[in-house]
Amino acid sequence: MKFPIPWPRLVACATAIVLCSSAFAADYPSRPVKVVVPFGPGGAAQALAEKVGAEISKTLGQPLVHEYKGGAAGLVGAETAARAPADGHTVFMGVPSALIVAPLVMKSLTRFDPEGDFEPIAGIASTPFVVFVNARLPIGNLRELIDYGRQHPGKLNFGSIGSNGTDYIAGQVLQKEAGFQMTSVPYKSVGALLPDILSGRVDVAILSPIPIMAHVRAGDLRILAVTSGERSQSSALKDVPTVAEEGVPGYEIVSWYGYFAPKGTAPDQILSLNRATAAALGDEGVIAYLKEQGLQPFDLAPEQFADYYQADMKKWTQFVHEANIPVQ
Repeated sequence: MKFPIPWPRLVACATAIVLCSSAFAADYPSRPVKVVVPFGPGGAAQALAEKVGAEISKTLGQPLVHEYKGGAAGLVGAETAARAPADGHTVFMGVPSALIVAPLVMKSLTRFDPEGDFEPIAGIASTPFVVFVNARLPIGNLRELIDYGRQHPGKLNFGSIGSNGTDYIAGQVLQKEAGFQMTSVPYKSVGALLPDILSGRVDVAILSPIPIMAHVRAGDLRILAVTSGERSQSSALKDVPTVAEEGVPGYEIVSWYGYFAPKGTAPDQILSLNRATAAALGDEGVIAYLKEQGLQPFDLAPEQFADYYQADMKKWTQFVHEANIPVQ
């Protein structure tokens, strides 16, 4: 037999739930928030994570403690975050290489579900890749690079991080769609690749702009094109043409950084983290840093970021197929 709940008690219960929820939100976070970054320390991701994280800490009232967990193309860090308690005190700084591409091409090493184990929180920054060369190379633009590659198949050396990462895929798709061929030279890290392209041992690479901008400003590297569909709004890249403008219509590959929480994290905690991230992205110092590094603020509500993430999974699946990346 069902007993109806008296209205006064129903109202009291509802009020109690709201008050408890508000109190819970007010108490969050109750301790430092750990941010798992799927790269080793010292790279471009660390600089971005700590710059934005410092501002987020001011809003949350608790420090963000960054844990750098590189390995297996980002899978180690992603799995660490996915297995963390869903209590709002662990966040994953996700990127397509770790959350989308690595699970597609390294299935035997993937021990988490990219769709089912994470809750999207907020975008941080979006970035095109940049096609760049050693400045001493007598190539002034991407059209000249493509023409040279067509006339001398395999003579240009293309440096990449491994043979199944986002930069490698971007390079393979470019060669296929533009109809030229380079010789791939894989490296273990950006730190290992840069000295060789600066010395001229490698001719071409495609990376995020963050690790190369200082060398571009010094005149040692030359950016030929950005891989986004439109020219970058960043002051550092606004005058650089797109790959499509340089004769490869339809070419568009971009990357991003974003925050994710383990599945099951409370919605009000996700909203608190989203709002703190939005506040950080509105800080003048952060805005200036992003522009200087060729990045753009990627401020999205949790629902918007979730939709973007789903759409990007489909795009990268197509890129992996187009680049003929073998599955391990």
